[in-house]
Amino acid sequence: MSQKFALPCPACDDATAVSAAQAGETIVCSCGQELTVPTLRKLQTLPFSASSEPAETRQPAWQLRHAALSAALCLAAVAGGIGGYLFTQRPVPPAKLDRQLLAQAAQQLETMPLEHTWHFWQHVLHREGLQAVPTMSEVAYVQALRAWRVQLGLAWGLAGLATATAGCLWLGKPRSA
Repeated sequence: MSQKFALPCPACDDATAVSAAQAGETIVCSCGQELTVPTLRKLQTLPFSASSEPAETRQPAWQLRHAALSAALCLAAVAGGIGGYLFTQRPVPPAKLDRQLLAQAAQQLETMPLEHTWHFWQHVLHREGLQAVPTMSEVAYVQALRAWRVQLGLAWGLAGLATATAGCLWLGKPRSA
């Protein structure tokens, strides 16, 4: 255990115990007055302290605020990465009806025997999407697109929230004197 010195406070005339390791630092007296610990040479001219408790001048290296800041930044990075991945995975719309294919179908219909015409028309109507009702692939695409937008919005919203939290934690840090 190192020797403690009694540093007098000019405001309250109370002595605060300091060690040689605290030379040059600023500490706070019990009355609230900030005291500057003198250099080692001047510190040796002070009387020894009877108290063995050193004055706390440093905060712990890792605080809860630092852990929360790190967690918020990690969450922002992960959510941003997920949002970026989802952005690249946008659903592909179903293929549109080719007008040239429709013209070929009309030509085939002209030359087709009557008994095959109805089946051919039903095939074109239901498979090629000539009806006003959306096809199953269009319905599935719209549903997939809605789900994709929700997922992307949630991922980027979470990234923004985590970034804002990290910013608040960073701006809310104690200022040094």
